[in-house]
Amino acid sequence: SCSTPEYDSLKSEISNYIIEQQNSGVLTCASVYLKELLTGRWFDINGSQKYDPGSLMKVAIMMTYLKKSESDPSIMDSQ
Repeated sequence: SCSTPEYDSLKSEISNYIIEQQNSGVLTCASVYLKELLTGRWFDINGSQKYDPGSLMKVAIMMTYLKKSESDPSIMDSQ
């Protein structure tokens, strides 16, 4: 299926930023996936990029802590 045209402007801005960072040597590769859960609208940038699954574990951990912080904000103060 196709990404949502309403996000074309945002997608372009993010793509340009990624290219700038790659050209400056700060970034080697990046992928972005955005999906609005209530409407299903979405877009991706470099969506077929492959990554080492181990490097993605921190994303799941971060999401867990962010969700937990909704009911217990003090969790963000702990180490």
